[in-house]
Parts: sequence; C-alpha cells; structure tokens
Amino acid sequence: MTTWAVLPVKGFDRGKSRLMPALPPDDRRALSLALFRRVLRACEFCTAIDHALVATDSPRVLSPSPRTSVLADPVPSVPFARVLDRALAHAHAHGARRAVIVLGDLPWIEPRDIAELVAAFSRAQVVVAPDHWRRGVGAIGVTLPAPMPMQLGHRDSFHRTMRTALQHRAPVALVHNPRLSRDVDTTADLEQLAAKTAHTT
Repeated sequence: MTTWAVLPVKGFDRGKSRLMPALPPDDRRALSLALFRRVLRACEFCTAIDHALVATDSPRVLSPSPRTSVLADPVPSVPFARVLDRALAHAHAHGARRAVIVLGDLPWIEPRDIAELVAAFSRAQVVVAPDHWRRGVGAIGVTLPAPMPMQLGHRDSFHRTMRTALQHRAPVALVHNPRLSRDVDTTADLEQLAAKTAHTT
C-alpha cells in the first residue's frame, strides 16, 4: 500500500519565531534548516515511505527529486491545518493510500520512528504520536482519503485531534516514542538540545 510522508515547513527565515529572545535571525534560520533536513532525511531513508511531500509557503525550500516533491502554497495566512488537509488531498490524488505528517522540528528522529508510525496502521485509521506533555502532536498518520480534518497548529492539537477522531468515528492508535515527542519550541528545548548534542559529540 502506497505510503507518503508529508512534511509541513514554513520559510526558514520565519521559522522558530518563539526562540527570538534566545537566538538571532541567522541562527534561527540555520536551526530551522538543520532540523528540517534531519526530518526529511529520516523520511527519505525509511523503507516504509514511498514518497515525501514537502508542504510549504516557500518554494525555495528544496529542489524536487524522484523521492521528494514540493507542494508550494503562496498564501502563508492559510490556517496550518488547512495546509495539511490540502497536502493530504494532493497525496491521495497522486496515488497515496496512507500518509504520515511529520513536523519539521524533531531533532532526534530516525527512519525507524517513521516505520513505527506506518506499522501502527495495522490497528487504526489514525495514528497519533503525542508530544511529551500530551498537549501537542509530533506526528500523525491517516489512511486516505483522510477520515477527518487535521487539527494541528494549536497548542492543544493532541486533544483536538482525539476529539475530532471520536466525532468522525475514526479508530486511533497512539504511538509513544520519545524521539517523536520532543521538538524545539522553547528556550528550555534549545538548552536540552545543546546539552544532548554536546554529550554525543
């Protein structure tokens, strides 16, 4: 069954705005780019993924390749969840029967984590990897056509997702994976990333 990965990402010059007090613009841009490249690499090297789709409002994010394509939206004011709905519809129209949405700021993600998400489709239509606090979502997978509209882009996206799945009677499988539960949104996240990076180098 054809499975796509969907990676939503805004222009790197506007990424990581919550870290403005801690990082100057050039450093935020470099961090956004490095995190995105790690997530994209994990998707491209995962054998459970047939194609990666980058959904962005910046067509300069990367050049398409046989394994990766870009869906550019020139209107950055569109709600994040609607961008994802559009990307899922695009994937389905091009032959995908399942898709996993992976946020582009997961610093520890590996190909095996993507494979774990895909494997969870054996027990549900919707696969959710909640964040560490069980408020947000690090990744979500859905069968296609999507059984429900996406709810990412809110601070309580995990609760919104679970509630929406219940309303649409879409079975959900939870994937508790520490590498999918940690992103880089706050100064504390940044300090933790720096400490772990220093420890592993």
